[in-house]
Amino acid sequence: MKQSQHITQKLGLSQRHVQTMNMLAMTATELGAYLDEVALENPVIEVVRPAVEVGVFGGARSGAGALGIDEELVDAETPDKEDFLLSQVNTERLSCEELSALRYLIGMIDENGFLPQSAEQAARGVGIDRPTFVDMLKLLHSLEPHGIGARTVQESLLLQLRALSHDAWLAESIVRDHVALLAKNRVFELERAFPDATREEVVEALRLIRGLDPRPGSMFVVERTQYVLADVIVEETEAGFEIGLGPAGGYDVRLDGAYRLTVREGADRGAEAWVEAKYRQAYGLRASLKQRRELMLTITECVVRRQKAFFSLGARYLEGLTMSQVAKDLELSVSTVSRAVKGSYVQCRWGVLPFRSLFSQSAIERPAASGDPHMMLRDIVAGEQRSKPLSDQKIVEEFARRGVDLSRRTVARYRQELGIPPASERRYR
Repeated sequence: MKQSQHITQKLGLSQRHVQTMNMLAMTATELGAYLDEVALENPVIEVVRPAVEVGVFGGARSGAGALGIDEELVDAETPDKEDFLLSQVNTERLSCEELSALRYLIGMIDENGFLPQSAEQAARGVGIDRPTFVDMLKLLHSLEPHGIGARTVQESLLLQLRALSHDAWLAESIVRDHVALLAKNRVFELERAFPDATREEVVEALRLIRGLDPRPGSMFVVERTQYVLADVIVEETEAGFEIGLGPAGGYDVRLDGAYRLTVREGADRGAEAWVEAKYRQAYGLRASLKQRRELMLTITECVVRRQKAFFSLGARYLEGLTMSQVAKDLELSVSTVSRAVKGSYVQCRWGVLPFRSLFSQSAIERPAASGDPHMMLRDIVAGEQRSKPLSDQKIVEEFARRGVDLSRRTVARYRQELGIPPASERRYR
């Protein structure tokens, strides 16, 4: 019996190690998507997100002024909302009153794609009668992107489900009648609410719902490039360097204890075993996330010890460093170090940098600052006059002088990725 228990524990630890290594290789965005997928099938898990939501280039600040975004980087391909929607309508078949009403409704749609709850009242105020309002609203709801012109997220999701080519009755019923359970991912209770559906069908319906767009109007909003968020933060103090998790490293999971209580209230043994298995999975996931965070911090501490001059003085002092050296210092495998730094970012006094930029292929290589455009850019800005900071065009010219050909657009993008404000905001900083 003891031997069997020992084998089971060893197998569990082995599976957890594999899970930790897999999550270690994920970017923050990938990790968030993975946790959402796990939570979809495990109702006892609640995903704890970073204080700042992580996107591909998620940022805490917004607006052109805060981000220092050049106008040339704004996507000129963003479609005009009215033109896009009206292009799907045979306007010649509409009366002047109907076309005017449709244009009015389109004009009221907010940046998320929704009409205000008071849309009908507002329409009456400009002389649109109820039959015309209803007809044009129905027409609007038939257009793409599906879900546009709804008054609530719930209505938008229903419109999107009804536009699908296949029958989605279960997903529609969940959105229409059990939105509170949907919001809390209560798979077990939703299964009880639909006794004719299997657990797999309920989970598939939830996956379908999660794939819908809660902001159907987002395609009409100009998206601006934002800062990369850091996985770890390095700060120099009088006592030395302090290292902590950044906003992209803050993912965790909480366990919902209500499911055990639900099972005790008369559920059969099969349901009880299913719930207990979900709790075991959740505990393992939480342990793996904790180990992932600890590994990220441990590896960062080692890199900071070896790159103290860089973190204090700048890119010119970046030492040749390999992942093998870090792995040897920490008694880890090189693959573990590689997984940790892949797609990760470090925030320090020089900006938010790709973790990999702190390494070179071999210890005898030139410092990365002499070849990595990100490091070169940081070096150029560090050497500029504070009273007369370099414009992006001047930086392009400095790159050219150093033998690197970059466009102004590329320089602006690199600058934003590193968290460097535009010249107008660097003056006297």
